[in-house]
Amino acid sequence: MTCTGRLTLPATIGGIEGDLTINVLDTQAPMLVGVDVLTRLGAVIDCQAATIKFKKLGKTIPLVRLESGHLAMPLLPSGHHGFAVE
Repeated sequence: MTCTGRLTLPATIGGIEGDLTINVLDTQAPMLVGVDVLTRLGAVIDCQAATIKFKKLGKTIPLVRLESGHLAMPLLPSGHHGFAVE
């Protein structure tokens, strides 16, 4: 996998809206939040409890365990199912 660029998207983390910059890869892969972003937000991941705490935001949110066993973080407001790109 090679990073081919960066993309900034609107995102919601724990009910707080903002812009999230992610790396674009040259392969099919889920969207990955970089360690640099997680570090700036003071992220602490609790794998046993399946939660992530963002010290800088004062928020702890539940993570979703995927069939693969990986943990995923919702980036849309609760009840929002995505958006269309035309």
